[in-house]
Amino acid sequence: MNILVIGEYYSSNLGDGVICQIVVALLKQRHPNSNIDVVDISNEVDYKDKRRVRTKYYEFQRKIDYYFRYRFFKKTEYRENKYRFMHKKAYIKKMCRGNYDLAIFAGGQLFMDYFVFPIYYYVKYLSKRNIPIIFNACGSGPIHDKKLIRMMKKALNNEKIKSISTRDDLQKLQALYFDAYGSQIQKTFDPALCTEEVYDITEIQTDKIGLGVIYCKNITEEENLSIWRNIIRELEKRKLKWEIFCNGSPEDFAFGNRLLTYLGYSEKERMSHIAQRPQRPQELVDTISRYQKIISFRLHSHIIAYSLNIPSIALIWDEKLKFFFKKINHEERCLNALTSSKKVVDLLIEIEYEKEDSELKEVQKGYLKELLYTNIEL
Repeated sequence: MNILVIGEYYSSNLGDGVICQIVVALLKQRHPNSNIDVVDISNEVDYKDKRRVRTKYYEFQRKIDYYFRYRFFKKTEYRENKYRFMHKKAYIKKMCRGNYDLAIFAGGQLFMDYFVFPIYYYVKYLSKRNIPIIFNACGSGPIHDKKLIRMMKKALNNEKIKSISTRDDLQKLQALYFDAYGSQIQKTFDPALCTEEVYDITEIQTDKIGLGVIYCKNITEEENLSIWRNIIRELEKRKLKWEIFCNGSPEDFAFGNRLLTYLGYSEKERMSHIAQRPQRPQELVDTISRYQKIISFRLHSHIIAYSLNIPSIALIWDEKLKFFFKKINHEERCLNALTSSKKVVDLLIEIEYEKEDSELKEVQKGYLKELLYTNIEL
């Protein structure tokens, strides 16, 4: 069997890479003789720091970019995403020419504005070649532009799609994109639940608390700094060791360093309070595996921790966090980011990984694998 796996394989937010690698591993478990090609939905070809150096030439490019996006295209979500996608169409067409028996969108938050154009054209070109398509454990994010919603709806209702499963809000997905077909969407769980069985853990667990930071437009820089300052001071008051980490995003890592500067740490002191930025999915798994417990913003830091039997507390910035913690029966561990640091640390001290967590995790892993395999073999 020749399979094309599509996902955010080379995203600097390494949780997406974890998803893709796990789906490939699960496919290999079921079909060991299959040939699997992986393509990054954003056309990336390697893990790398994608930030641009701010040279004079870069600033000139930004001005040109501003003119085309905001003047020529008269900025709308549709036009902005079309502009971002224009140079990718030929590459997608080329990738869909392979002799594939099946194409699988691996998962992650793909049903959102940023991925509408690539999803639309992957489905278009794959369906022209009569290649069956599966959307596996996909999450939904914001799409406000009506043109983008219509494009996504057309893509997801293509007759060549064998199955669609979601890890998030099934009812919301049905209401936005489906009519009669909506009843066939299936609920599932995130593939990252299988982290422990797919990755070799090379790190030894310490007594440190991992603090997973994020650079996020939903929260102002001042609020973000204040949230972490209060949590860190509360941890220090109780003589608990801590370390800042990120999921791989250079912006998140840069924020972590700004936070330590804000707290008054020298450059030398900062090195002992922040983990190196992971640049591969295995490195992210290794980083999280070192911690006794974590407090974090990023969803996949929690799913990976859960898979590794590490208790965690989520600071909410996106509804997808609530869906995950509800599924593992720990909604109480999903807190508003502005919750008092005392309450956060009180709860942190209280939580433990329990036998019931392990039993539920095994049930959910079994379900997500069996659903994936069943949909492949339909």
